[in-house]
Amino acid sequence: MKEYRKITMKHYCVEKLMCCCNTCKNEFVDIIPFGYELICFDMASGEKVFLPTYGENGYLDLLKKLVPEWNDSKEISFKVSKLFEERINNYTPYKVSYHNKTECMKCHSTEIVITKRIMKENYPIRWIEIDTMML
Repeated sequence: MKEYRKITMKHYCVEKLMCCCNTCKNEFVDIIPFGYELICFDMASGEKVFLPTYGENGYLDLLKKLVPEWNDSKEISFKVSKLFEERINNYTPYKVSYHNKTECMKCHSTEIVITKRIMKENYPIRWIEIDTMML
């Protein structure tokens, strides 16, 4: 039986976005990474999970483990990103994909207006879970 562990960090920042959909006028909140300290993924359910960028078992560390053909002195290409996304899904209890855009939760339109941005420190987020055998 697989055992999973959340990969977290103690101090981080996110942006809380107040959004309005131009298509259906739905108002909603979205949470995205602030700066480069977190990577955001979407689960099939639409819920977001986050992974620290740096440190032990962070994104860059896992990238080296899961995509050994990646040269860490080079940029992370689209091909490398797709390989990571494919391979990380072998070690999570749910399928994830990179979070690429904010969309309306009601009609799924990407025609969004951000009405307000607030930077939040240590805002409660869901952390990605990784199979402990991989760590």
